[in-house]
Amino acid sequence: MKLNITVDLEWLGEDGDMDAEVKNEIISGVKNAISRDCLAKVEKEASKQINEAITASIASAKKTIEQKAIQFADDWLEKEVTVTDKWGDVQDCLTITDLIKSSFDKTLEKKVDSSGNFSNDYNAVPLVKYLMGKRMEELVQQKIKPIQKEIDAAITAAVNAGIRKNVSDKFAEMVVATAQHNHRAIENKNNDA
Repeated sequence: MKLNITVDLEWLGEDGDMDAEVKNEIISGVKNAISRDCLAKVEKEASKQINEAITASIASAKKTIEQKAIQFADDWLEKEVTVTDKWGDVQDCLTITDLIKSSFDKTLEKKVDSSGNFSNDYNAVPLVKYLMGKRMEELVQQKIKPIQKEIDAAITAAVNAGIRKNVSDKFAEMVVATAQHNHRAIENKNNDA
């Protein structure tokens, strides 16, 4: 710790002891400096502990609120409800969870057209089948896309190889046919001579 102490001796009287006054001023200055330093440390530590306590309290409150919200939702979902028809006659008594499941199942069984819009057309299919078909199509596209370039390259190479073979075969046939024709012409000429 570093201390800077200033001693003011202007007021020292005739019968005053200068050594005693300097000693008292130094002791007083050291006490004040130590008090300020200690007070600053205490304030800093208190502030740190208060901030930690506030942070811990907020975390605890959040956890409590989350637990209460989850418990409320669980209790609400397990609450029994009475389902009635449009005339008010009781159709069923079940939990909200079961009601949600039933509604979800009914929605998945509703028929949709090829665009996914609800429909009663002859060609309509259940929504779940439509969704599964779309998902399967997406999965197949994801799997095929990386190898599509390889497939295209292989097809192009096979077509080019086939064309080259056909062209070379036709060229060879033309050369052979020309050679045979020339050979016959020469033999006919020799036979005529």
